[in-house]
Amino acid sequence: MWMKRITIIFGISMAAILALTTLLSAVAPNQPRIVPTAAPVATFPPPPAPESIVFAQRFLHPGGLYTVAVPAGWNVNEAQNTREGLRTVLGNEAAQSLIQVDVDRPPRSNDAGPLTLDVLDARYNDAWLGSSWLEYRDWDESERRRSADERLIIDFTLGHGGQTFVARQQAWTDGEWIYAVRVVTPENATDALLTLLQGTADSLRPLKELADTPFLWNAWFDEQRAHFIRYPQEWTLSDSAPGRPTSISGDGASLRIETDAGQIADAGSAGARVIERHPGAEVLSISALEQVDGSGFSVAWRGRNADGDSHSGFDVLLNGNDEQLHVASLRFPGLTDLNTEGGAAAAPELEMMMRSFRLLPELAAELAG
Repeated sequence: MWMKRITIIFGISMAAILALTTLLSAVAPNQPRIVPTAAPVATFPPPPAPESIVFAQRFLHPGGLYTVAVPAGWNVNEAQNTREGLRTVLGNEAAQSLIQVDVDRPPRSNDAGPLTLDVLDARYNDAWLGSSWLEYRDWDESERRRSADERLIIDFTLGHGGQTFVARQQAWTDGEWIYAVRVVTPENATDALLTLLQGTADSLRPLKELADTPFLWNAWFDEQRAHFIRYPQEWTLSDSAPGRPTSISGDGASLRIETDAGQIADAGSAGARVIERHPGAEVLSISALEQVDGSGFSVAWRGRNADGDSHSGFDVLLNGNDEQLHVASLRFPGLTDLNTEGGAAAAPELEMMMRSFRLLPELAAELAG
């Protein structure tokens, strides 16, 4: 009985609500119909005209193993080096475009033979490419081919932020290193993409004179003095203003790079210059050096610090075309002659670092434009 009463009461209430709704609709003014706002459609900026793209500046990667031209309007967003590769990323926010330059030296066994396009083709598989496109919502490889000049060309379509981008990667090898340039642009800028890709790839110049030094190392290049050295990444660079003395230190060792007035003609004058620079030093050995842009000597010596403790020293002195003496002076713990095979074997990292000290006036001119 009580269930029936509840049902009757509920029915009467619903009828009253419907009647009241009808009455209010009749007396209330007409309300405008709310139309959902359409989602904004992403648009791209007008693409740069290919003829407006100018490669006006060169960039030396911090690892010191290659230079590449930077088009006007693009900035260096990233430069990194790992044990196997060196990467530079250039960006132009206004054009929504990126350029990526990679120089890699993959580990290979001694009997693996030289790198080939077949090796590159296998290297750039779906797994490798997928990991390289993580910043994009989706990607698709649209075409892969080999050019007449022995380069692997791969085209891509990319999705990001509701927009569609296109990309092309050009990769090649000299048998030891792999070079790759990748350009990403909006889908309406394919002509600009081709100009950016070819201009960047053509400008990429490796510095293979130092191919036996670790990719992970950094480099210091003084464009005013044109002297160059590579050093371990964990070492600290200080006092590095162009044209001024530079200090680099690490692992208890300290390196000073600077220029002296006057040059040296023979081993005797090289030894005398070292003793002049380091009072109380004992010269252990002197070795002649011949480089393309500067000849000189390396002088191993022994000295004592203020506490009377012995330490080793090694100076590389190079006569420059600027009539200056370019000096890299190293002090390090222990008693080791880096001019000898035994000394080089005992401190291979230090020997390799000092061997990388050289004069590169052509590079200075190239970077100055």
